[in-house]
Amino acid sequence: MVEQFEKHLSDGEQWDDKNFANWLSGQVNASPKDEKVVQETTKSNILVSVYSMYKYALFYSRKIFKNSQIYSIDDFSFLASLLSDKKLMKADVIRKNIAEK
Repeated sequence: MVEQFEKHLSDGEQWDDKNFANWLSGQVNASPKDEKVVQETTKSNILVSVYSMYKYALFYSRKIFKNSQIYSIDDFSFLASLLSDKKLMKADVIRKNIAEK
């Protein structure tokens, strides 16, 4: 779909997430008024899928950080949050990463 959208762009027009979302919703014939009712089984399937992705991320992050000074994915997220704003206080970093003190 991204490739199709890029072909749709006119010369000199830059990529824009909002324009892509609007174009994509037009491609799938969706409108903001088309609200779908999500069944409870679908909600639980989504929850299980998100949890499984989290477990895979933890598993593979241990392999990635095995020979690194970074110990876990939590350490990585703390460092990543400091990358954008190096003047954050300790409590701000903890709040930003939704971590326990």
